[in-house]
Amino acid sequence: MSLAQASSSRVAKADSLARSREALLQSLEALGEAWRSVPDEGRASAASVLSTENAFDKINREFGLLTSAQVAEQVGTKSVNRQWASEQRRLGKLLGFRRGRRDYLYPGYQFDDRGGVRDIVLKVAEIANEAGAHESDVVLWFVSKSRWFPNDGRPVDHLDSVPELVVEAAHSVFDTQW
Repeated sequence: MSLAQASSSRVAKADSLARSREALLQSLEALGEAWRSVPDEGRASAASVLSTENAFDKINREFGLLTSAQVAEQVGTKSVNRQWASEQRRLGKLLGFRRGRRDYLYPGYQFDDRGGVRDIVLKVAEIANEAGAHESDVVLWFVSKSRWFPNDGRPVDHLDSVPELVVEAAHSVFDTQW
């Protein structure tokens, strides 16, 4: 590559970055205007929704949030359509939740190294379901810090080491009546 070509390439990249920066700034300005138009009483709800979405994004980055087809591949079933995962979820053999209006998603932490669903996850999901908890709350509970575990650890980090403690913690949280 000649010096002129390299220089031209750098100029093109700089121009592209400047356009991206400008688009981002315009988007942020529009977001700010939209946020300011939300009544004060609605801002707490909006902030809560944003916090929940951020938590799901974090789960996706750390463990994956799998589609039905990806679940079928993970467990090794020949079925690649949504029906297998949906049926397993309805039978209580798979933990899944809707994120917004999208199809169901399945947290990757429920699968063991062989691709099977961890029994402990299903036990916790059963406890939570009997208590009337929403599926997304169960998904989030697994990755939330808890005083039940050393150093305010997360249930997900103890699925294999102390499953009985995970079950006890789940009972404590989901069986509590306020």
